[in-house]
Amino acid sequence: ELADYDRIVQPEVKKKSKPSEVSDDQTYSREKLAKALGTSPTVVQRATQLLADNGIYFDKDVKGRYIYDDQDKDFFASVLAYKRSEGVTLSKAIEQFIQPGEDD
Repeated sequence: ELADYDRIVQPEVKKKSKPSEVSDDQTYSREKLAKALGTSPTVVQRATQLLADNGIYFDKDVKGRYIYDDQDKDFFASVLAYKRSEGVTLSKAIEQFIQPGEDD
């Protein structure tokens, strides 16, 4: 019974003990965003770097780690969906979203 109790209570405790950086929107660490998107943190990091190379930057927390919001999550989801559906590289998929219409 105690093990069941721990499983039920622990997530609640973790949520309450973690201070929220932004009160309005959900924020994601690289790992949480990767999990939400069903990909690896490495892919999120690579996409973040490719976007930074093109002048698109994300917020950072007090420790200097990238934080992402729901809008960022939706953007990454679109890029990854395009990458999968078109069979292109991550770099090419990102190019389509930041410079759309050049090939059309």
